[in-house]
Amino acid sequence: MEQQDTRHPGKTGLYGWLHLLWVYLCVEWRFVSWRMRLWLHPEQRESIQTRMKQTLLIVRHGQTTWNVEHRLPGQLPGVALNETGRQQAARLAQALQVLPLSAIISSPLERAYNTAEYLAQGEILKSSRNPI
Repeated sequence: MEQQDTRHPGKTGLYGWLHLLWVYLCVEWRFVSWRMRLWLHPEQRESIQTRMKQTLLIVRHGQTTWNVEHRLPGQLPGVALNETGRQQAARLAQALQVLPLSAIISSPLERAYNTAEYLAQGEILKSSRNPI
């Protein structure tokens, strides 16, 4: 006797992929249009800031050698960014230059703190290495 597939039909197959693509494109469009507005109208940046609620942006650290080797370092100290991870952090810092950052909070782990240092370059911000 064959078992019936009890998974939801919308979560598999072509419909599932189309739905994921649609969600991705909607989110990407909102982000790109928001960045373009900030870039094209820098004089409105202050008014946009006052209208906006505070935004929390959570960023994962850049790539490490352990990531490439599919190893999980957990809380081990001394796992730093590799060259690709440093490039990723630098590109992210460049992409976020249009945003007014008020704080950068990082995990005390070296890979996370290195990524935060790239984001804080050129900014006069307090950086804390203490866990929350």
